[in-house]
Amino acid sequence: MADLTHIENLVERAKARLIGLFKGKPHVEDLVDVLVSQIQIAEDTAWSLVVERTLDQATGVNLDQYGTLLDEPRNGLEDDDYRRVLRARVAADDSDGEGDVILDVVSRLTDSDNVRLTEAYPHTIMVSVVVDAPLTDDARERTARMTQSAVMAGVNLCGLVEGVRPYFGFDDDPEASGFDVGIWAECMED
Repeated sequence: MADLTHIENLVERAKARLIGLFKGKPHVEDLVDVLVSQIQIAEDTAWSLVVERTLDQATGVNLDQYGTLLDEPRNGLEDDDYRRVLRARVAADDSDGEGDVILDVVSRLTDSDNVRLTEAYPHTIMVSVVVDAPLTDDARERTARMTQSAVMAGVNLCGLVEGVRPYFGFDDDPEASGFDVGIWAECMED
């Protein structure tokens, strides 16, 4: 899409290119106006067809086509949530197992900016996420599945843990709450 440009002023550009003999002649400029305005309508229509089918702008059935291509079902999600899931699917599919990509995938799927990755020896990682409200069963399954697909071959994902605010934790975590308030985290996958 970077190579495409929407030309919004075809009539003005066409009039500016008239050669000297025809410049300033009202009938010629009117003819150019009538003819090129039809081309402008075609340009605007074609541009809207291109733009409305990009992942950023697609809605409804157009967005479902992306889900079909990526083999990621909608499962009742609204367009904005589904778009976020599809972007996570693309990131997971393109992943080479880098930690920042795994964190990005989990962050997109859970809509949380509080995601952590902990490495353990040998070749093992654990991912934890803190959310404001418990995830649905479908969201947990999807997050576990996509996170596993983003992890590098040979690396064990030993845990994907969901904590709901206010979550239980210790003094070294300033956001954590104690025994009397904190909610225990749960594993998203077995």
